[in-house]
Amino acid sequence: NLYMDTSNAAHVLSEEEFILLLKAQGPEHIIFGTDWPWFTHSEEAALQKDMFQKAGFSKKDQELIFSKNISRLLKNDP
Repeated sequence: NLYMDTSNAAHVLSEEEFILLLKAQGPEHIIFGTDWPWFTHSEEAALQKDMFQKAGFSKKDQELIFSKNISRLLKNDP
């Protein structure tokens, strides 16, 4: 029941460390975060998509990360 938010992690970890973290957590327990005002949303989303692809996450996995996981947690997704 632990979820990882990706805010800022790609900026403080090496690419290799971040990808290992993504793979260890799995796309079902990752949430794309936008709570860091230092980055623009579009640039951060592009960076995260690149990292998710390098971690081997499919488009369906990325949908989980960008919207479906948080929706499920907030009970907005049946």
